[in-house]
Amino acid sequence: MPLRHPLQETAHGLLDLGFRRHALPTVLPGIYLAGILPAVLIPVLLVVFAFRESVLIGVAALLCLPFMIVAGLVVVRLLLELLRTIGQFAEIIARAMNLIFGFHDTMADVKGPARGIAAGIRAAKIRQEPQPVHKRKR
Repeated sequence: MPLRHPLQETAHGLLDLGFRRHALPTVLPGIYLAGILPAVLIPVLLVVFAFRESVLIGVAALLCLPFMIVAGLVVVRLLLELLRTIGQFAEIIARAMNLIFGFHDTMADVKGPARGIAAGIRAAKIRQEPQPVHKRKR
């Protein structure tokens, strides 16, 4: 398979109307980059609004700014990791379902010959002559 540009891969994943490809692995980095913007922008805006209220609250918010940014990035990263894990779990379930359906088809193929063998065994047991019963002498 030739190497393709990540944007081309993303476009192919998004435009796959038959849902034969998983778009999540190719789209996830872009979602993460898009999630970084609010994770940084929201704490900065909070600091700006804190300075509008008072200088003391603004300074306190400014001291907390790195922690708020890191917390936002951690939340974005954890949510995307959860999304990725759910996607992997869905792939595992799809593979298991394919195995189950394959096993079901195999069992359906075996069912006919197995019934024939079982019928032959029952017929052989019926044809056996009964054994004489010995009576005890008193």
